[in-house]
Amino acid sequence: MISSKTTWIILSSCLVFVGCSKSPHTYTIKGKIPDGDMQGKMLYICDALSGERLDSTRVNYNEFVFTRGFEKSEYGTLEVGENYFIDFIIEPGVVELDLKNRIVSGGKLNIAQQEFHTTLSKFAMKAEKRYYEIQAQLANQISADELQSRMEEVYLLEVLPENKDLYIAYFKANTDNILGVEAISRLASICSPQELDELIVSMDKKYLSHPILQKLITEKKEHQKTALINL
Repeated sequence: MISSKTTWIILSSCLVFVGCSKSPHTYTIKGKIPDGDMQGKMLYICDALSGERLDSTRVNYNEFVFTRGFEKSEYGTLEVGENYFIDFIIEPGVVELDLKNRIVSGGKLNIAQQEFHTTLSKFAMKAEKRYYEIQAQLANQISADELQSRMEEVYLLEVLPENKDLYIAYFKANTDNILGVEAISRLASICSPQELDELIVSMDKKYLSHPILQKLITEKKEHQKTALINL
């Protein structure tokens, strides 16, 4: 027969285990489907960067709610039927999705991402204006090929470096969350291997297992292996 003392020890151990294994944060993602009858149908949140399925729920009276415990923020995307899709950050607390207007409400990371995307939009408008200025100035003075060459030069010497600086600043401000992974996924195509290595090293360790970073780390190892073989 188990003594009361032994029973207490077992129960205490179980409570400690449950407490330790419980996810530190909880998220709730909710919204309404503007039209159509999707009663009882399944919806899935996928990773917007890797495509991996992250969560699922069933539609109830044209409303949906995703809620669960989690350990770190993720960059999610949700498709509803053929007409609606929206990207958002999965983070602690409540995030509301307006599918019709593609508006995300709630969460400091969602706000930070929206502000950065607004900055990118302004930058794109600025770059487009610069292209129009060059075209207006030179269109009647040089050939079409020369004009194209001039536009490419402006892109490489002016537009690309500024765009890169914007993403690096965005990355450095978010090395401890999923926005850093979003930034580095864009920087992978415009940074040198050495620059990319330095960025990856500064990323919070809990995000190093993300498929995007794992892919970059694997590619780095393969490049190093190839370089050694070619010595």
